[in-house]
Amino acid sequence: MKRILLFWGICCLWQSVCAQKQGNIWYFGQGAGLDFNASPPAPLSGALNTNEGCASIADPATGQLLLYTDGITVWDRTHTPMPGSVSTPLNGDPSSTQSGVIVPLPGNSSIYYIVTTPAQVGGASPAAGAAMCYSVVDLSLNGGNGDLVSVNNVLIDSSTEKIAVTSNCDKTAYWVVGHRWSCDSFYAFKLTAAGFAPPVKSKVGSAPGTPFSSSTSEAIGYMKFSANGAKLGMVTYVTRNTMELFDFNAATGVVSNPITDLFTTIDSPFDGPYGCSFSPDNSKFYVSVNAYPQSKVFQYDLTAGSAAAIIASRTLIGSSSMGLWALQNGPDGKMYVAVTPSIAGLDVIQNPNAAGLACGYTANAAALMPGTFSTLGLPCMVESFLSPVVNPAFYLPTDSVVCLGDTLDAPQTEHPNFSISPMGSVIINADSSLIRFAPRLTTTYTIIKRNSCGYNDTIPFTVHVVHPVADFFFDPAAPTLDDRQIQLVNNSKDATAFTWYDTTYTWLSNATDYIYPISRDGEVCFRLEAKDSWGCADTVTKCVEIRDMSYLLFVPNSFTPNGDGRNDIFKISGVNIQLENLAVFNRYGERIFYTNDIDKGWDGTYKGAESDIGSYFYLVRYKNPWGARLEKKGDVTLVR
Repeated sequence: MKRILLFWGICCLWQSVCAQKQGNIWYFGQGAGLDFNASPPAPLSGALNTNEGCASIADPATGQLLLYTDGITVWDRTHTPMPGSVSTPLNGDPSSTQSGVIVPLPGNSSIYYIVTTPAQVGGASPAAGAAMCYSVVDLSLNGGNGDLVSVNNVLIDSSTEKIAVTSNCDKTAYWVVGHRWSCDSFYAFKLTAAGFAPPVKSKVGSAPGTPFSSSTSEAIGYMKFSANGAKLGMVTYVTRNTMELFDFNAATGVVSNPITDLFTTIDSPFDGPYGCSFSPDNSKFYVSVNAYPQSKVFQYDLTAGSAAAIIASRTLIGSSSMGLWALQNGPDGKMYVAVTPSIAGLDVIQNPNAAGLACGYTANAAALMPGTFSTLGLPCMVESFLSPVVNPAFYLPTDSVVCLGDTLDAPQTEHPNFSISPMGSVIINADSSLIRFAPRLTTTYTIIKRNSCGYNDTIPFTVHVVHPVADFFFDPAAPTLDDRQIQLVNNSKDATAFTWYDTTYTWLSNATDYIYPISRDGEVCFRLEAKDSWGCADTVTKCVEIRDMSYLLFVPNSFTPNGDGRNDIFKISGVNIQLENLAVFNRYGERIFYTNDIDKGWDGTYKGAESDIGSYFYLVRYKNPWGARLEKKGDVTLVR
């Protein structure tokens, strides 16, 4: 059976992609920046001079800069400080790990919330009572460059330097998550078009700054969401030196199910885990550990299984004699590593979805503008701006025509969650990697694919079954040797190409009709293959009898029944005749012989006695090849 197999290279791709460009412009460090609208990203220079935290955001459609901040000052798209942040600086701090993040207000393209965290260590903000706050920017102000309309509204009155943001699936809300200082509580604030809702509090995981260790350094370290928002990860700097992974419920805002790994081989009291990031496909988690004499980057395999297996999967994938700090996914699918002192640029993990060393850690792979430098931080962003959530693709063939009896295959490389009806003519592999449509008639299928938002995408897909019918007839229908030729008249349906064969499958012709020259009588057979424009084929074989319609009747006029073996019997012969009967009569009209067997004749006797010499009358009745009844009368002379 021939199968029509259409690979994804020629298939229509049915998928949902939350494609955005908000993460295409980065400003960080000492005047440094990268433009991911170019490939590779182009170096930029900006107004920032931050030791750690920073945030920037671009237009979702064009990828051009809208604003950026170090947590205190907000710069507009022209790199000019917004007046409101000059008159009332924001409550973040450039020495906070994640000093700020910029979040669009759902449903309003002009309003952006800037959420800031304090610096618990070495910053301008006091350690006691340092709050996580939000301020609001309206881009319609200040000639379209934007300005602050609300500043330093408290969300958490005592916060660590950690902040992470994820969107819900349809971008109608964002979850902004912070961690309370000296407490094991996450605060998840849901931002909708109406603003912030009261926090969802989850008491789980470690409590930085508790009596276990009163070091304010435990406020340091990144917190990140996975791109799909299902996981939350964070690291805690000295003296706790931990990596923690959690589940996050995007419907409720609850953080749960901690997995903790402890870094016990820290070489200095000032060393510890600092940066972290999930891979774009959510399967890996990366942690940077700043240490002397070697800073290191580790990878965890989140698909390893149990918590113990995930911890055991920790693999060293890169190291440097320089400091390795923030880890950040880029819109190009690579992961970038902040390096200090920055000499040539950022380190890059080329394929962060790959396991172990296959991820391709490369030093100094992203060049910076001369005179600009990387410091500890990279811009804090909504993770889905950097690694868009792509719903599993569903592949359907662009051509949906099959020959009767054939199948149409649709390989599914991403194994999406789907249902198909009717199912009677569909075969699906156990792992959903292949869908095989096998209808006998043209059929419209309804395919329902459940996307990552929990909604159903529905699409009709019609498989057209085509079936040419091969047929022909003979002209004349009952040929004879006298006809000299037979025309095979093509009577096929839905076909465009034809091939004629004889019974030995020897090619005869590709013409629509075929003329067969008669050379003998008897049965002859022909095979016609008919194809349509799709290459679908049908065949038919027919036979016809060619008859010899000439005939001959021979009746002898005398015979000599004297026993010499020569002409002793009076009998008829012929060609292409059918004898009905032969009768012989004497001169008195008495029938003295009768037969209906052409092979039998009269031996010149009657009732066992020899008949007299003389003339006798015969009557022959017979049929010719057309079936017509004929007769012949005459005399035969008996001679002795």
